[in-house]
Amino acid sequence: MNFLKGYLLALKNINKKRYLTPIPIFILSVTIYSHWNDWQRSGEYYDISGVTYTLMFPIHHWLVLLCFVCYPHAITWVQSTWLYRFIFRESSFFKQSGSTLLRLLDIERNTPDDYVVRTQTIRGADGRLYAGNYIASHPKGRRHRARSLHIYTVAFFIFKDIVLRYLTHGGVFIISPFLYVIAVPLLSRKGILRFMEQ
Repeated sequence: MNFLKGYLLALKNINKKRYLTPIPIFILSVTIYSHWNDWQRSGEYYDISGVTYTLMFPIHHWLVLLCFVCYPHAITWVQSTWLYRFIFRESSFFKQSGSTLLRLLDIERNTPDDYVVRTQTIRGADGRLYAGNYIASHPKGRRHRARSLHIYTVAFFIFKDIVLRYLTHGGVFIISPFLYVIAVPLLSRKGILRFMEQ
């Protein structure tokens, strides 16, 4: 009984702001919208009232609501694991986007480029060919290589930090009831559970 009480206490004492994160709000909003559309298309829209619809929603979608309730503890535990910290670290693309743009501008301004001498032939008004030399930047010079490397790094960082991170959070949301059972005792042992109540 005390075992179950610990889980209920963790839910009761959690700071409700923990539910205001993008993934659970998005999934719950999509579920409500989809349920509303299905209800209108089924013809029950004219037969039962909005109050009945509201009361039936938790019965039809109890698993989504359970995932929503368990999500904050599950994701907090996942974020406290070494694997999550190793993959995503403390950085975020949104935090570093300014410095990323400045680095790209710095490459354009301050990276010396390799130059080559090229010859161009043009036909004059008198019909004769004239050859002239000019200096051009090398298509695979230092500036080009630095720019390309930086763009590839940014593209990988965007994929990892936005796509992979949100796929991870979505996956955690789906299995959050199972993770919740593991997370509460481990978070309590680490002292994080008390922090979540503030």
